[in-house]
Amino acid sequence: MMNTAGSDAKIYHALGGKNSYVVPGYGNEFAATSQGLKVFIDTGWLICFGRNIQNDSIEEMVVPANTTGYVTISLDMTKENIPHGNWWEPNYTVEQNQVKLEVRSDLIWSSPSNDDQQFTFPLYSYKSTDTTTTLTKYTESFNNDPYRTLTLYDAKEDEGGYWTGGDIWQIGKLNDIEEIRLTFGYPQKDANYEWNMTQYVSIHKSQILGNSVNHIPLISRYSNNVAVMTGKIFHFRTNGDSTLSMIGDIYNVNNVESKRLRIRKAVVLKGRWHEV
Repeated sequence: MMNTAGSDAKIYHALGGKNSYVVPGYGNEFAATSQGLKVFIDTGWLICFGRNIQNDSIEEMVVPANTTGYVTISLDMTKENIPHGNWWEPNYTVEQNQVKLEVRSDLIWSSPSNDDQQFTFPLYSYKSTDTTTTLTKYTESFNNDPYRTLTLYDAKEDEGGYWTGGDIWQIGKLNDIEEIRLTFGYPQKDANYEWNMTQYVSIHKSQILGNSVNHIPLISRYSNNVAVMTGKIFHFRTNGDSTLSMIGDIYNVNNVESKRLRIRKAVVLKGRWHEV
């Protein structure tokens, strides 16, 4: 039996929801400035594949002129950290060779949790001229929310918009999708129905199996304080290229209750880009 720093990192990665991000509120959160072709990265704390990475001083780097690329925190497990002294003594130190801040022209997307040896965590992208550098924050790296919006469809509720059963949404790769959230509301304000009912439905990817049909019960209105129910039917279709399509709001035109509620918005969420 054995226990290594790498195995500990895998455990912490799983316990942390498989998220990697700049931790808010620690140091100056890797704030960046540029002067000419010099880039300065401030202090911060990062969780990356279960590894706790700290930058406790301002780091200075030089960007090549007339190039584009990235400022990253890079992991390289092919290198060794070198200890100096005895761990029980006050002067014990470790020479860190596996983690560094650097300027790169490309990114390495991999999975240290699956024993890949190299990985780059982007903090900023940059574009330089002969004398200046423009930095753009890689916003996803600074987001500690476990999900991110992949697609947002908005039917413009203020304009009374909605989708019909003829709409087909190309949602994206099935393996990328974590959750689909739908918002229902009345198609338009009508003098005969002085109310506006909004309801939300969440469909996890585990509920979408092949070419599946989802029946969703909803409240269409209240009669004498009693909810009147209706149903919505959605067809999910997996395509040959592993993408997912959704055919939405197939309603019975003769069913008044079904017609009362229509899709206002559809939000597709996926696991974070580094979730493995």
